[in-house]
Amino acid sequence: CRSRHRAALRQQLIEPTKFFPIYPLVWCGRASTDWEQSLPSDKIFLHRLAVLARVGCRGPDLRALEVDLEASIDLGMASSSDNLSDTANYANLARDISDALEGSLHSDFAEAADAAAAFLLLREPRITEVFLTLREPRAIVDGAVSEVGVSVTRKRCSTE
Repeated sequence: CRSRHRAALRQQLIEPTKFFPIYPLVWCGRASTDWEQSLPSDKIFLHRLAVLARVGCRGPDLRALEVDLEASIDLGMASSSDNLSDTANYANLARDISDALEGSLHSDFAEAADAAAAFLLLREPRITEVFLTLREPRAIVDGAVSEVGVSVTRKRCSTE
């Protein structure tokens, strides 16, 4: 498989107008090896999503927060079919994050971020990993801090 990959890359250098896939996983048609697993994974991201969240032990006050999401998902099927149902929908991801944060009271930012990440993994089975940052832009903190927040990474548990 590696030799086919190298040969295809050499051929691409010789005939640059001809398209050759660069991922050997497409050519092999078998379980991936350690070498193939080191290839970068596909990501979907949302940056600076404005949400309201119930965070803090002082009560159910809604706080204006921002969320950055980076979700690992296989986009191979979606890119070949051009069908929205073969990937995660941005609008649904944004709504799920908002529902998870506004829907219940969270004791602190870490617990809120963890709840939102877990909810996304539960709702979207194609997502394998979530990196989520939760920040409060105009936080009142002693000193010159423009925003505070937390980041969490959560992976789907293997069922094998």
